[in-house]
Amino acid sequence: MTAFFKFRKLLALAVLICATASLSLARAESAALDAPKGPVVLSVEGRIANTNRAGGADFDMEQLQALPWVTRETYTDWTDGAQTFEGVPLQALLDAVGARGDRITAVALNDYKVGLPASDAKEHDVLLAIKHEGKFMRVRDKGPIWIIYPRDEASSTLPDRHNEKMVWQLRTLVIE
Repeated sequence: MTAFFKFRKLLALAVLICATASLSLARAESAALDAPKGPVVLSVEGRIANTNRAGGADFDMEQLQALPWVTRETYTDWTDGAQTFEGVPLQALLDAVGARGDRITAVALNDYKVGLPASDAKEHDVLLAIKHEGKFMRVRDKGPIWIIYPRDEASSTLPDRHNEKMVWQLRTLVIE
């Protein structure tokens, strides 16, 4: 066998190794999520790496409860006094779907839409509230998911600058 053919075989092998490594890396960066078993309560679409359907990720209540869960006492303009909310930090959900955008459009059941910076998730410790005062929120009670921007008692007597972003009856997040 001539040196030329040996070189071609080595080159082909190197290309195959590089392609396999690239494919493995791409698979490591994106992963399929489990499909929901119950009714879908939240859909995430857009620039995400981890999906469970074509073009997005759907979550049932069990899947959301499997994500990191926190309890927060905070104030809102729609409730009296300090209230206890439980749910998933928005950043945990963004991490779970491998979000790669800097803007999020939140869409409610009634098609109310508002944009928020993805950076708010960390900067403001935004919560996707699922329970209010220990009870799962029903649609008539701003549920099943309410975006909560926590605030302290000192600011509770002033209108919150994040009010328009505190979407209740949340159904979809679009990552842009």
